[in-house]
Amino acid sequence: MERQVLHRIGPICDAFEAEFLRGAEPVIEDYLAMGMESDRRALLLELLKLDREYRVKHGCTLPYICYVARFPNDLQLLQSVFLEAETIAPDSAMGLKPTHFGRDLPRRLGPYELLEVLGHGGMGVVYRAMQYSGDAPIREVALKLVRTDHWYGVEDKQSNVLLARFREETRFAAQLYHPNIVTVYDVGQIDGLDYFSMQWIDGTDLSSVVKVQQLSYIKIAETLIPVAQAISYAHSKGIVHRDLKPSNILLDSQLKPYIADFGLAKSTTVNSDLTQTGQILGTVGYMAPEQAAGEYKKIGPSADIYGLGGLLYFCLTDQAPFVAENVLDALVQVLESEPVPPRTLNKQIPRSLELICMRCLQKNPEDRYANANEVAEDLERFLNGLPTHAKAPTVIDRLRRFGRRSPVLASHMGALGLALVIGQLTFAMSADQDLAYHIPVSAVTLAWIAVSVLCWLFTSSKKLETIVATFWLCADAVFLTVLISMMSSPAFPPGPILIGYPMVVVGGGMFFRARMVVFVTIVTILSYIALLFFNPYLLGNVYQNATFLLILACMGICCLHQVRRFRMLSNYVENRRDHSL
Repeated sequence: MERQVLHRIGPICDAFEAEFLRGAEPVIEDYLAMGMESDRRALLLELLKLDREYRVKHGCTLPYICYVARFPNDLQLLQSVFLEAETIAPDSAMGLKPTHFGRDLPRRLGPYELLEVLGHGGMGVVYRAMQYSGDAPIREVALKLVRTDHWYGVEDKQSNVLLARFREETRFAAQLYHPNIVTVYDVGQIDGLDYFSMQWIDGTDLSSVVKVQQLSYIKIAETLIPVAQAISYAHSKGIVHRDLKPSNILLDSQLKPYIADFGLAKSTTVNSDLTQTGQILGTVGYMAPEQAAGEYKKIGPSADIYGLGGLLYFCLTDQAPFVAENVLDALVQVLESEPVPPRTLNKQIPRSLELICMRCLQKNPEDRYANANEVAEDLERFLNGLPTHAKAPTVIDRLRRFGRRSPVLASHMGALGLALVIGQLTFAMSADQDLAYHIPVSAVTLAWIAVSVLCWLFTSSKKLETIVATFWLCADAVFLTVLISMMSSPAFPPGPILIGYPMVVVGGGMFFRARMVVFVTIVTILSYIALLFFNPYLLGNVYQNATFLLILACMGICCLHQVRRFRMLSNYVENRRDHSL
């Protein structure tokens, strides 16, 4: 999509999204009329994606046929949206069951009668079907068909990849016979369509159950123990699932769990993985850091241990360990941040369950449980009222997690706290203790720390995040200027402390907002000019001052370039999910 088109339709899409965020249900046609006729297709595509995303999120999805009736001349566009691959997207497609995909399939395929669409993903479409022997029905099954160009209009260049992945899934799933893994009955090809039929679970999935009712902590443990045991069994067969998430845990009427969808599974014994280095497959909110980094050679059973932690986190908090507005923001969180401890969100959650969950979600695979059986054993110990093997974090662990969760505040507290301690020690050891100098400097430093903490608290609000972050960075520039003025004199000109100005500019890029980088860079340059104005003795070396200002401007330009690259890549990924395979 051309940048000029994105620039024109962006404000319209933002206004459409704002209506959803306010709790309204905007009408696509109203916003479609706001754009230029030449931009209609691009605008409709973006509005459809937003409409689908927020309706799924709010539980008010519309049948596919409704969109067909409203946009009868845009069937190809509708199909591209409703067939969109979810391989690296948040778990947002639950409950979406279009009546058909692509070209109409015959109602009868070989021995199977197609009854309804159950769901779809990046590789295939799953139908509820009846299997026949002659004219006699045998059993109800779930029939998964690969999306190929023959029936579903997938591009030729993707067909081979899809087919290879589908056959890989079939091979892996057919090897597993466990009471808590969906059983594969039959594998084959009908009319050019690869398929496999599997056990039909007449029930729902973990995502739907948790969103409808609050499971007791006992029931959560009872549900996840067999899941962990089934994953342990899969690992013993040399198979890693790689996509454990609530929608892939099916529950029957008795709430017995079954693991489904081995479409992203990989063998740990045979080098047949179709994933390449740098390719990211999985569901971001539940994805292990090594998986998010695209380091496929490092992805092993520990990635499923992380996935089990994600399932437990969802059951305890009704949300994924990481939630963000777009895919790349979520990936950054997975790679760099720590999930919010469940008890921070709900104090009623048992401490032992939180410890089990957080141990599974450790960034370093070596810090997680050694195997899935250990997870099951600790959950059983919780049920029996025994201490779990997951231990409370040490002080160092807490500091490390705090640093990952809040890197901006942690860097402020570290630098300012160290400066304050050094200042106090220097004053205490000084023979000439000048209170008129020491007290104001200490007061300004403490005020800077207090402002930083307050800003950090307010940045937790998504609505205020950008405004507060901008104010915070500007306050950094002002406080820095005041401290340098107070601590400097003709006899003691500022030295290394001037590095604080470039650090403020770099800090502007940590929030990935282009306008913030520009604004903070300008404020930082003006702050340095103010420092020179109020301290005329610093004006002596014009060349040095001009060079320093040029450096600040260049750093701002570099940060702006990186932020824009990040945002453009983020938009590209969001708009091209169906090409992520």
